[in-house]
Amino acid sequence: ETHKNHEKIVEVIVAQRNVKARRAFAALATLCFQLDVLTGGDSELPMPDAGSKGRKGRQNFSASAKTAIRRQVEDMYQQLAAQNQEFDRELRRIFDAFDTRKSGAMSREQLGALMNRISGREFSAEEVSRLYELMDFDGNGMVEYAEMAYVLLHQRAMSEHIDTADVVDKMWRIFPTEPNGEITADGIRATFDRVQLKWDARAVLRLLDEMDVDRNGSISRRELTDFINSLELHRNTFGLLAGT
Repeated sequence: ETHKNHEKIVEVIVAQRNVKARRAFAALATLCFQLDVLTGGDSELPMPDAGSKGRKGRQNFSASAKTAIRRQVEDMYQQLAAQNQEFDRELRRIFDAFDTRKSGAMSREQLGALMNRISGREFSAEEVSRLYELMDFDGNGMVEYAEMAYVLLHQRAMSEHIDTADVVDKMWRIFPTEPNGEITADGIRATFDRVQLKWDARAVLRLLDEMDVDRNGSISRRELTDFINSLELHRNTFGLLAGT
């Protein structure tokens, strides 16, 4: 009886750690996705018209900028799709099944139902909203297949391997550092605001707080490296998928 109780306690502890690790991994995947958007492609994604926002606070892009964004997202999607053709085909099949109007785009409600199907769990309205805003690159209020597939293919690649050195290099290349050579949440926030890139502020800032082991308000290269390595170790030991 004592042995059984001990096993149950261990199972509960492992389950709790898995939930925490999955959340951290999903936030890390989102951050890495945004780093790749900032550094990927032959040119930067076009910026919205200065001081202009549409309904519900969406960024307004000119017609030419929207065309450029769609082209670049399509290019980034094709690169990832070529590396995981089977998953891309499955995504396309599910997307087409949920695109009942055959418009080539998803509404917020359709995306929520699709994500529930893919992940096997119920996404909250807040999670769907945050994911939808992340995927809607051109700010037109709809998510086209390439936009959705690029994000999910990127998450799938992250679930298989994280290049720690590459993540660290991009972080210190993109974000400003303090005199001590470390990165702060304020510096990251200022950078995303400056380039007007959509980002999941709450998840990323919570992630940075978890990385800050010495609680000095900034992240060192060592803290970031150790944090990623600990997630990799957890995944290899217990199994872990980004975003699930």
